[in-house]
Amino acid sequence: MIFHGIKLAKYFKDPKKISGFTETIRQDGLYQGEEKHLQKPLNTDKAVLMAGFARMDVIALAVALGTVCALGLFLATIFLLLKGAPEGVHTGTHLGLLGIYLPGYGVSWSGSVIGALYAGAIGAVFGFVWGVLWNLTHYLYIILIVARSYWWRLMAE
Repeated sequence: MIFHGIKLAKYFKDPKKISGFTETIRQDGLYQGEEKHLQKPLNTDKAVLMAGFARMDVIALAVALGTVCALGLFLATIFLLLKGAPEGVHTGTHLGLLGIYLPGYGVSWSGSVIGALYAGAIGAVFGFVWGVLWNLTHYLYIILIVARSYWWRLMAE
């Protein structure tokens, strides 16, 4: 069986044993044990495409990245506050420079909460954009693969 010019046997020992279809497939690609009108053909090409180009959940990625960024800045600020600084030196001099870009943020207890909100929002935006671009590039690549397969099928005839 050929999948867009690549033999499936190269990647799988038996192409008919993809994603749980192990013992229920007959030689003609139909399910065993079902009535004639309930039989469905096996579409291994679609199974491989779905596994290889799975869509990323944009909202989940945005929430996850926002949470990680918020926790990261919050914990970094809290660590500096608990660690302290010697007399005459400001606590978290370098981390405090984020206050230039994040109004209201400072290396303080209230600043850690404000910074976490900012970092969560920024991380969520980056996660959303990353997920959208990921899905878009995979969608365009699948269109390219399908167009090439139709082109080669047309040229072969």
